[in-house]
Amino acid sequence: MDEVAARITPAADGSICVLGIFERDELAGFVVVIHPQREKLCHAVELAGMYVAPTFRRRGFGRTLLKVTVAHVQSIAGVRQIKLGVNATNTGAKALYQSIGFASYGVEPDALRVDGTFYGEEHYVLRIDPLA
Repeated sequence: MDEVAARITPAADGSICVLGIFERDELAGFVVVIHPQREKLCHAVELAGMYVAPTFRRRGFGRTLLKVTVAHVQSIAGVRQIKLGVNATNTGAKALYQSIGFASYGVEPDALRVDGTFYGEEHYVLRIDPLA
């Protein structure tokens, strides 16, 4: 748990932002937004670690969280695109990302190892208008 907490702790400079969605007082899901601060990379953000708890899945929480996250990113000056990677076998997540407008641009073979099994990571991008 400490390893996960370290990866999703917000940064004071805004380079790491954590957005969550709750039902009553229970955390239903979260997403981590990573915004590089280096000049040549700061035009893009990465969505990392998006997670919706199993009891909240297929109830619209993921879609709502993703839409709010996209709106947040659109408010960041100079950002032109949002990137993410997803296990290539995760058809539900891929369908959600595509329904929001993300486009696949490739699969990295054996990018992920879970319990000794390797999976491809499919890469997605959502181009956004930096003036919107």
